[in-house]
Amino acid sequence: MKKKLAVALALALRALTCDPSVAMDENFVVAARVAQGPGNVTITGAGRIVMSQHQFYEPQISVVELSPDGATAPFPNAETNSRVSGTILA
Repeated sequence: MKKKLAVALALALRALTCDPSVAMDENFVVAARVAQGPGNVTITGAGRIVMSQHQFYEPQISVVELSPDGATAPFPNAETNSRVSGTILA
């Protein structure tokens, strides 16, 4: 019984957090909407947005820089960041 209640509660909470009609906290701002599922996101000291692209979506480039206009570019460059190159950053 407790397990069923926990599952029901988890599903209800999940539904609440996914509901677009639920007001967002004023302290949070949508910085960008991206076509590829993001993984880890960071902002550099210079204000550049760098993010990994989630492997679930099989992106060609693992890590990208997101420009103010929403475009993405391989970060730090295409050669180092290609999923097919086999290059490992150390």
